[in-house]
Amino acid sequence: MTERIANAVFLRSRAGKEEELAGRLEELVLASRSDSGVMIYDLHRSTGDPASWFIYERYESQEHFKRHRENPALRRFIADAPRFWTGNSMFEGSG
Repeated sequence: MTERIANAVFLRSRAGKEEELAGRLEELVLASRSDSGVMIYDLHRSTGDPASWFIYERYESQEHFKRHRENPALRRFIADAPRFWTGNSMFEGSG
């Protein structure tokens, strides 16, 4: 049986870039939800700190997670990230 994968990502926008990050994250979520093997790809914004975000992802397998990492929308997001995101994020993965 294939082991399912969960991934949690915490992000913080640069000052004044909160809405730009919001738009980019919404694009990323829409593109990612259509990836094969994505079970959950949910975006959450802090109600107490509009610069803080949390993404919760679940994949059917490690292979699906690896394929997601090649998604063009994700690649663009990562390439452009220094403009709107502090880079102080935490990524966690588990089965």
